[in-house]
Amino acid sequence: MGGDEKGADIMTSIAQDDTSDWDDDLYEDVLETIEDRLLEIEDLIDVSQAEETRVQAYAEIRRVTHSLKGLAQAYELKDIAAGCHDFEDRFEMAEGLDHAQLRIFVTKLQQMLEQHLTS
Repeated sequence: MGGDEKGADIMTSIAQDDTSDWDDDLYEDVLETIEDRLLEIEDLIDVSQAEETRVQAYAEIRRVTHSLKGLAQAYELKDIAAGCHDFEDRFEMAEGLDHAQLRIFVTKLQQMLEQHLTS
C-alpha cells in the first residue's frame, strides 16, 4: 500500500469515527482556556495600577486580548470575538482605558463565556 493510499485510509477511518465526544471535550477545553485568559487579564489589570508597571501590563493586556479574539474566532464564538475586537478598538482609540473600563470589559466577556458554559 502506497503512502497516499495509507493516508486516504486513515482519513476515511477518522471520518467514520464518532467524534462527538472529542468535539465536546475540545469545546470544553477552549472555554476553559478562554476563562484562564480572562483571569490573566484580571491579574494584569491589578498589575497595571502601579505606574511603573502600567505600560508593560497594558501591552500584555493587548496581547492576551488579541490571542483571545483569535481563539474565539477559530471556534466560532462570535460574541466573544466581537467583544474582544470592540475592546481592542476602544483601547487603541483611548490609548488605554481606566481600570473600571477594563474590569467592565472582562465582566462582559465572563458573562458571554458563562452563557456558553451553560448551553
